[in-house]
Amino acid sequence: MSKLVTSKTATKTTRSKTTPKPKEVVVEEPVIIETPAVEEPVVVETPVVEETTEVDSMKQRFERLIKTKQDLMIELKREVQELKKMQRDHELALKEASKRSRKKRVRDENSTRKPSGFASPVVVSDELYSFLESFGVKKGDPIARTDVTRYVTTYIKDKDLQNPENRREIVPDTVLDRLFGPAMEHKDPNDATSPLVYTYLKLQRYLSQHFPKKATV
Repeated sequence: MSKLVTSKTATKTTRSKTTPKPKEVVVEEPVIIETPAVEEPVVVETPVVEETTEVDSMKQRFERLIKTKQDLMIELKREVQELKKMQRDHELALKEASKRSRKKRVRDENSTRKPSGFASPVVVSDELYSFLESFGVKKGDPIARTDVTRYVTTYIKDKDLQNPENRREIVPDTVLDRLFGPAMEHKDPNDATSPLVYTYLKLQRYLSQHFPKKATV
C-alpha cells in the first residue's frame, strides 16, 4: 500500500497588504436651538372703508327713493290741481250752456207767441197810410203800433220838429198837424191857461185815433 507523501513545504499564502481607510472625521454640527418665535397678536382691522362705502351706498339709495317719491307727490299734486281747474271750467261751461239754453228757450217761446197789443199788426186809417207811404208801407198792409211809433219818431228827428228849448215838445209841421189833430197838453201842467203843445208823452194818444178800437191800449 503506497503512502501518501505530504510535502512539508508550507504553501505560503501571499496576503496583499490593504491600505487602511482613513477614518472619517465626523464633524459635529453645532446644534442650533431655535428659539420659538413669539407670535404677535394679529390685529384684525375692521374694513372701515368698505363699511363706510356700504353705508354711503344705502344712504344714496334712500335719498334717491325719497326724491323719487317727492317728485311723484309733486307731480300728483300738480295733476290734482289741473283736474280741479278742469272741473271748475267744466262746471262753468255747463252753467253758461244752461243759461244759453234757457235764453234760447225763452226766445223760441217769444218767437212762437202771437204778438199782442202794440206789437200786433193791424190795418190802420187811410190818413196814417198816406203818412207811411214814404217809409215803404203800402195801403192795406197790417202794421204794428210799435213800427208806426218808430216811423213817426224818425220823421220828427229828420225834420227837426222838436222845440230846441225843450226837446220833449214836438213842433209839428202840416203833415203831423193833420195826423195828430188838436194838441191836448198845456205847456205848464200846473197852469190851465198856458198854451197847448204836443209832447212825446202823449204821442200814443194822438196816434190812437188811426188804429182800430180793439187795438187801442
